[in-house]
Amino acid sequence: MNFKRSAKRKKITFLIISDADSPVLRLHFSPALLRSAGAFAIALIVSVCIMYMLFHSTSVHNQQLQHKLSTVSDHYDRIISDKERKIETLQSDLYLLSEQAKTIERRMGDWEELEQKMESFIHMDHPEIGFSEPLTESEQVSEYGLQESGLGKGGEALSIPEQAIDTLMMETKESLSSLVDESGDFQNRFYALLDRAERTLDLLRVTPTQWPTDSTRVTSVFGIRKDPFSGRLSMHSGMDIAGPSGDPVYAAGDGIVVTSAYDSGKGYHIILKHPSGLRSQYFHLRKLLAREGEQVKQGDMIGQLGSTGRSTGPHLHFEIWKDGEPVDPAPYLITYGNEESSDVQR
Repeated sequence: MNFKRSAKRKKITFLIISDADSPVLRLHFSPALLRSAGAFAIALIVSVCIMYMLFHSTSVHNQQLQHKLSTVSDHYDRIISDKERKIETLQSDLYLLSEQAKTIERRMGDWEELEQKMESFIHMDHPEIGFSEPLTESEQVSEYGLQESGLGKGGEALSIPEQAIDTLMMETKESLSSLVDESGDFQNRFYALLDRAERTLDLLRVTPTQWPTDSTRVTSVFGIRKDPFSGRLSMHSGMDIAGPSGDPVYAAGDGIVVTSAYDSGKGYHIILKHPSGLRSQYFHLRKLLAREGEQVKQGDMIGQLGSTGRSTGPHLHFEIWKDGEPVDPAPYLITYGNEESSDVQR
């Protein structure tokens, strides 16, 4: 019994000797304490390993999350940047669309003005016709208030207020909607007007409206004048157009040659009868190029300018007869008023 008890009480002694002169340090530990310390050390080591593994795993997971978050953030930054560029592009396109709508509105105004001119041309009460010259580029700038791209421009580059974009969008929408309605109505009116214009042109072709010579030098107009031979007042029944002898003389309109002959007063002369009911007469010709009964078209060469008959020099005496009476040919001729010379005589 005593042995077992002593055996249970056995201790493990550790001797610590520092040097020969120093006393020996004895540490007595019971086996149970050592076993407990060993178990604690093992548990501590295991705990530290587990904590390290958990920390390492958490650190790796955090790095993965940070990388994923950075990737997602970059992705959304690119999306936002793309959206901003698209918004800027849309704003620019909206502005261009607004400017184009304004341009179309101005052109619609020009077309309506042209329509009015064509209306007045088609429904004219007399055959006098005039054509206005198109606007020059500088006149267009003055007309529409446009600015040339080469001129100086400046100012701060401020962001566009959202309200201004909304207003511009609404105005552009209303303008385009109005233009769609107006363009449809204008197209219908224009085609109807074009049909009437074609009929008017057909009428003009059978009416003596084309200038009959290359020269536009008018030396005597229709009306009372001093006779170039006697000096007395007399009635001049046509228009005299001076030019080089041998120049072509053209038919002022479609018609049939009813006279191609010589007369002591008229010289070589041609008379055309037009489907419009008018007659045009060409006097003092040097040569006749159209025969009686021949059908001629407006602009055909029917003779040569000369000075035959009662004439003071090379010229064409041109007349228009209506209802059996001579009338002033000037209102009928499209190019009249652009004469090269001012030596017109009564």
